[in-house]
Order: sequence, then C-alpha cells, then structure tokens
Amino acid sequence: MAQQNLLFIAFLTCLCSSLLFGQKTVFHHFSKSDELPDTTFYDIVEDDQLNIWLASDSGLYRYIGADFILISHPEQRGDAVFNLKIDHEGILWFNNLYGQIFKVQNQKMELFYDAHELTNGQLVPFSVHKDKVIIYNRSGGIYQISKNSKEKTLKGKDRVLTMTSRGEEIWHLDIPVNGSNDELHKIILESNNESKMVSEFYRKDVVAPSLFEVKNSIFLTYKVEGVTKLFSIEKDQTLNEIALPEPVQKLKLYNIKGYQNELWLCTSDGIWILTKKADSLKAVEHLLESQPISEVITDFNNNHWATTLDNGIFVILNKEVTRKPLPEEKQKISAVCKVGNNHFAVGTDVGILYLYNRDLSIAHKFNLNDESIVNYLYHDSATHTLFISSSNNYSYQLDLKSYSLKPLKSLLNSAKSIERLNDDYLFYGNFKEALLYDARFSKNNSVLIRKNRVKDALTIGQNKLLISFVDGLYLYDFPSSTLEEVNYMDQTIFATSLSKIDNEVWISTKGNTILKSSIIDGKLRFRESVNLKISSGGKRASTTLTELKIDQQFLWMLNEGVITRYNLTDDSVQEFNGQMGMSELINDYLLFDDVTIATSNQAVYHIPKNTFTKTLKTAPIKITNVKVNDQIQELRNSYSLEHDRNDLTISFNSNGFKSREYVIYEYKLDQNNQEWRSVPQGNTQIGFASLSPGTYTFKLRGKNLKSNDYEFTEPVVFTIEPPFWQTSWFYVLIALGIAGTTYCVLKQLQNRKNKQRQIEVDRLLLEKKMTSLKLENIRSQMNPHFVFNSLNSIQDFIISNEKELASDYLVKFSRLIRMYLDYSQQDEITLSQEITALKLYLELEKMRFDDELDYFINIDDKIDTARVKIPSLLVQPYVENALKHGLMHKPGNRVLSINCSLNQNESLLHIVIEDNGIGRERSTLLNKNRGRSHVSFATSINNERAALYKEQLNRTVDIKIEDLYNQQCAAGTKVTIILPIN
Repeated sequence: MAQQNLLFIAFLTCLCSSLLFGQKTVFHHFSKSDELPDTTFYDIVEDDQLNIWLASDSGLYRYIGADFILISHPEQRGDAVFNLKIDHEGILWFNNLYGQIFKVQNQKMELFYDAHELTNGQLVPFSVHKDKVIIYNRSGGIYQISKNSKEKTLKGKDRVLTMTSRGEEIWHLDIPVNGSNDELHKIILESNNESKMVSEFYRKDVVAPSLFEVKNSIFLTYKVEGVTKLFSIEKDQTLNEIALPEPVQKLKLYNIKGYQNELWLCTSDGIWILTKKADSLKAVEHLLESQPISEVITDFNNNHWATTLDNGIFVILNKEVTRKPLPEEKQKISAVCKVGNNHFAVGTDVGILYLYNRDLSIAHKFNLNDESIVNYLYHDSATHTLFISSSNNYSYQLDLKSYSLKPLKSLLNSAKSIERLNDDYLFYGNFKEALLYDARFSKNNSVLIRKNRVKDALTIGQNKLLISFVDGLYLYDFPSSTLEEVNYMDQTIFATSLSKIDNEVWISTKGNTILKSSIIDGKLRFRESVNLKISSGGKRASTTLTELKIDQQFLWMLNEGVITRYNLTDDSVQEFNGQMGMSELINDYLLFDDVTIATSNQAVYHIPKNTFTKTLKTAPIKITNVKVNDQIQELRNSYSLEHDRNDLTISFNSNGFKSREYVIYEYKLDQNNQEWRSVPQGNTQIGFASLSPGTYTFKLRGKNLKSNDYEFTEPVVFTIEPPFWQTSWFYVLIALGIAGTTYCVLKQLQNRKNKQRQIEVDRLLLEKKMTSLKLENIRSQMNPHFVFNSLNSIQDFIISNEKELASDYLVKFSRLIRMYLDYSQQDEITLSQEITALKLYLELEKMRFDDELDYFINIDDKIDTARVKIPSLLVQPYVENALKHGLMHKPGNRVLSINCSLNQNESLLHIVIEDNGIGRERSTLLNKNRGRSHVSFATSINNERAALYKEQLNRTVDIKIEDLYNQQCAAGTKVTIILPIN
C-alpha cells in the first residue's frame, strides 16, 4: 500500500511539474504544397455562400476547398487589401492603402469609390450601410458616400483613428485635431443619426488604440509604456479596465474575437484563449505559439482559421485534440504500450523509455544502456512488470513498483509479440520462432512451439494461444503441446492483427476483411466476416488493417496510418483523418476509457473519443462551369444544343476546408430513373462525350465524409437536338421523296415501256415497210419488160437453133432470178454477192444488146468484198437505170463502169456507177414524148430504202447523181453511193 502511495505521489509531482502549455492543439498549416499564394494575410471572412475570403499582401483571394482564386480589378492601385466586410446583402467590401473601396458581387470585383484625395494614402476604416458607405479619415473628416449616386457628403471633421460597429451602432475613437490644445481621446457612439460622446480619456503616451466588438460587447485596447491595456465599455458607458495575464501584457494585440464563453486574443505570439474571472482574465490555452496572428474566424464546421502576418494560414480543426512532441528532437517513437488505466510507456529508436501520464505529462524517463531501438513493449499486469524488447541482444524487465531495470541478456530481443499464457509461462515470438519462457527466463528451459516468423499472438483461454505466423493462423494447446492450423472456409488465414473481448475473437486479414469467431470448447467457431468499406483518407482503398483492438461496441484499427473505428451496432465507419485534425501518419494507438492515445514518429496525441462521433456539414454543392465542346457556357438550368455540340464537361464545387479531398460526389445523367454513380474521389469535373440526341437531366449530390446527409444541386437539363436527317420533318420529306421518286421511277418505267412498245410497233411497221420495199424491189428487178426481153432472147436463140446459147441464157436468167429471191430475204449482203449478181445481170443485158455494151467492174484491192456488207440489191436499180435510160437510146459505143473504192481513212465505201449515155435531160424528154415518167420506180424505192436503212440500222447511205458533160453536151450520168464500212 505504501508503495502504491509513493507511486501516486511520484505521478502527481511529475504532473505538476509539466508545463501548462506543454502540449499543443493540432492544426493544418497551409503551405506551398497547398499552393498558398502568399505568407502575409491581414484579414479573413466567410460569406453566406461559405466562401473563405482572404486579404493578403498580394491581393484578394477566394478559397474554394482546394484552390486559392485571385480576384482583381484593372483599376486597382496596389496589391495589398484590408478590412474585409460582409454587408446585409452578402456583398464583400474592402479597401486598400491607396484609398480605393471595392466590392465583390457574384464573384466579380467592382471599384465602388476612389477616395485617394480624401485619405491621402492612409489606410482608413469604413462602414457599410444599407444605402451609404461612411469613410473615417484619420487626417480629419467623416465622409458619407451614397451607394446610388456616389455623391460625397462631409458629416464631420473628426479625426477617427479606429472604429467598430454593433448592429446599426457605430463606435469610433476620435483623436485631437492638429494644432488644438485638446489632448483627450474621445469614444463616440453614432446611433439613429445621432452622435454622442461615450467616454474620454487623457493619454499623452497612448500607442495603437483600437476598438473591438466582441459578442455585442465593446472593448478598447492600447499600449502604454510597452504594456497592453484592455478596457470594456459597460452599459453605463464607463471604461472598466480588465487585467490581462502577464504573458499577454507585453505582446502586440491585433484582434479580439469571442468564441463560446471565451475571448480569443490574436497576438504577436499566437492565440491566447482567456476566460473572464471578476475583473481579470485567465489564460486557459495558448494556440499557435510564436505566430503573429492577424485574425481568426470560425467556419461553418467550427474549424478555426487563423491568418498570420508572415507565415501563411493555420486551420485548427479540432481544438480538443492535442499533440506533444518528444522531449528530444533526434529520436523517433518505435514502440508504445498501455500501462494500467492511466499511464502508458513509449520507447524510442535511441534506447530511451518514457512513462507518460494519460494527460501527456511525463512521469519517468529511462536511458537504456545499449541505446538500441526499443522495438516492442509488453505490460504484464500479473507481475506489474514492463518487458522492453530491443533490437540488440539486450532486453529489459522494468519493475513498475520500484522502477528498477533488470537486463535480460539474449532474451526477448527483437520481439514481434509477447503474451502471458498462464501464471507460469510467457509467450515470446520473433522473426524466426515462437517460444514459451517460464519464470526463470532460461533458454534451456524454454518450450519451442514452432520455427517460423511470428506476426501476432493472443491468449484466448485456459492454456491456449492463437498465433499468427507469416504462413497462416495456428491454435496452440499447451497441455497437449499441439499446434493446429485454423482455416476459414477451407482457406488459409493470413492474419495481420488479433483482438479479443469476452468470448469473441476478431481477426483482421489482408484487404479490408475482419473475421469474427467465438470460442467454444477451446476451439474457434467462425460466425461472420465483415468487409469494411473504408477509403484511407477518402483517396484510395485500403489493403491492410493492423493494430486491431476492440472497445465496447467498437472495433478499432489502423488503416494505412489512419485511426479507423467500426461501429458493431450500425456498421458505420469513422476515420480520424486530416479534416479531424490529424495531419501525420499514426504508427500505433492505445485505448483508454474516454480518450485515445496515438503516436506518430515524433509525437504523442491526446484524442478524446467523442471527437470520432463529430459530424461535419457539407457546404452547398454548386455547378461552377459548363463547357460544350470545350467552350464555356453561361450557367443556366437548361441548354438546347445542336447535334454536333454533344461533348459536355461539367465542373462543380463544395466549399470548406479541403473539400476537394473530403467531399464525395455522385451524379445522374439520365433519361430514365438511373442509379447514382460515384465521381472518383478528388475529382470535381465530369465529362460526357458524343452524347446521342435526346433530353438529359444532370443531377448532382455530394456530402462530406463525416456528414450524414447529401447536398443536392438544381437539376440541369441538356436537350441535344437530332441532326436534320433524324428529325420528323426530314422523315416526312424522305417519305415524300421516296414516294415521289417511286412515282417518277414507275412513271419512267411506264413511259419506257410505252416507248419500247412504240419502238416495237415502229420496228414492226418498219420491218413491214422494209419487207414491202423488198417486194417492190424484187418486183422492180423482175419488171415485165426485163422478163419479156429475156424470154424473147431465149426464144430467138431457140428459133435460131442456138440451143447452147438459149440454154446458157436460160441458166443465167434462172440463177439471177434465184439470187434476187434469195437476197431479197436479207437486209444486207456482202459486196461480193452484190458484184456477182451485177455481173450476171450485165451479161444478160449485154446479150440483149447484141454485145453492143461494154461494162467494167473495178474493185479496190484494199476492199475485202467477202466481209464488207451493203444493203441487198442496192446497186442494181442504178445500173438498170443507166442501161434503160442512158445507154439504150445511144447508138453504139455503150460503156458502163462500176468502181468500188475506200476513202482516205478507209471508213467509207464509195460505189460509183458511170455511163456514157444520153444523159438524164434527154432521157426525160424521150420518155415524156412516149408518155412515161422519167423517175425510175426502182430508184425511188432505193432512196426510201436508204432512209429506212439509216433509221433502222443507224447507218447513213448517201446517194449522189451527177450529169456528165463534154463540151457542154450531155455525156452520161454518174451515180455515187457512199456507205460506211460495216
């Protein structure tokens, strides 16, 4: 009992000796990795749309959850801006050193008024009202500027050094006018268009007086002889001095804010949190030490944003979570172990052991002799002993009653797991084997369980151990010395961590799966498996869960350096990630009743368990940009697009601290009731390529990973018009076109059929006419005169008893008749056949002329008479005309010549029939005297045949008849027939 009292007194002494502010609230420091645009910031506000606005040395910036957007104006003189204000309409106002006053509305910056001539290059305070802006000039003069007309009105000649407002009340501090004997500083209250002095004070050596409104209270602060003074203005309008804590009195005071029942002082040495006690203030917390804090605000998720004058921006995400670094910098935490309900031990990589109280104060420090890495710690509650395993051959046993260290040479070194099996044996596993040691800690008396690398071990019952080896999970029974592998669904279990509560064992495996089993008769009976849907800081799926622990209805584990808690009741998962205040990776953690102790490489964290249940709000989800075919469009609720403008890109955002990292989005783009689809974490843009014509409704929702409810955007409708060839009118037009085309085609076919029918009729008529002409031609060839003359000649030969001549004549006559009959059945005959018939005909006629006829038939050698074809019996009528009308009436010297030749390019056949008869003129006269028509019947038929020949066979037959003269006397006739070579 006395020893326990001594231990309690030792812990209490160490607790009291700890520094009041030894542990620090965790925060996020915006740096270059966050693309912070500046390090000097003068002011910060959050508007109604939950945008964070920052006044910096390089301009005005808007923080939208990931990016810092610069807002500027072409007429802006100087980059630095100050005095951010949000008016009753949600419009942002600010000014600069030049004297310009700006406002930002709908994310656009406008120059409201250039007051350079009034301010003389000084930064002056101003206030914004419903219909006016009031400028308070330090060099003298209060000016009212109308919002509508921009007219300037002088309200007073006061020299205003500082001002603040409370609702419609304006409080300002006036200093004496130059050249006057008045040395009083006056506090003026303006309300309901009335102005009155509230208080005055004489301070010749006052430095940097300022007025602040804090939760409807007005405070005055200034420095006198290097000491900061603070006054409150009471209801009776008297100044009541409030004593500041001594450390604060010598600091520069930049701002005062109120949070709950506390005053937050923004100073040159961080934020001092004070609580009021009578007429003094007590410091309860000091945040962001050594940082010159210009302003602090609390955003919609109760995160505290602090701007500095030289070191950027800090965000305190969870003030209840504190961090305490190791006392010495050049060491890292390598092992941690819970010691009882109120203490824990920390081992480092340089052989130092710390015993901490639960409030992070250090109770004891031990320097190990070999300065090797402490790689494992185990608290044996049965013996009140702390076993310290190092990476060298030395390990230690620390008696927590006497705080004496006992070296254990070559024992328990490089441990992976140490576990009490029973009163007599201690389990020890390392990188190569699993052993049992008795109280003597003798290597010779140890029990070898198995030679293999150990990952974790857990005592699950009387003399039973569950051991995770690198190749599987095994159950060891000490009495029987048996080691049996434990399988799940006939598969090997690769366990990463083991935990037990009551009669249930939980086993984490590779991936996100945790197995739950019950201990029945010393055996494991698996009941279920849990697949955790966790996302390692919202970025990527986890691959390994380690350091599994169970606490009431929660399972705790490390998920890639993030403390994760699984609620066994409702299956929910909470992660203590960056937006909860943890910016470092956690190596290990310990569970106490109401707090979690976590360790990183160089610090210890104190995390109240209730912070895990903290829910965060989600800022409204807004569509920030719509692009169609990479062209930015005006934001609307509906779009009507042409068919080839069907590539959409939609950008969106939700404001708040690192919202791009911690807000997840889902969308629909449907024509029906489609399921929500997830947007990849970190993306704030969705693209849709080559959308088909139709109407699409885009819906978007999002929520913070720590939120319960979704925020929704207004749906946006995209109507993509079909191309003209897919429109109904085009289909009607196509149908009409098809119908018209069909009608035209059918009409054309009908016309073609009619035309073909007409052609066929014409052909039949032509053939009929040709047949008729052929018959007429035959009839002309066999006219009665020719037949009569031929028969008379035969008769004369018979009477004259010239039987041979009669027979020869008769044979030739019959052959000629037969030729005429044969050739008349053909449209064309060869030139050779025509010449043969002509020769036979001329021979008969020569005999009839008593041989007083000479005829000549000349054929050009180039002509192939057997292949060249001409219309049948075409030449004979002209030869007959020459004999009948030209030569018959000529006495003696009758000559007829037929010449066949080709033109120069051998494409035309020329047949020339020439006689030396009496000529056509004299023949016509003789025939007229005899009562005969001079026009030859056969010749007229031949001319008609030539015309039909051209029409039917598309071959032109030219016939030319010339009269021949000799010294102007008729000397015969010349007929030229020109035919194309077939």
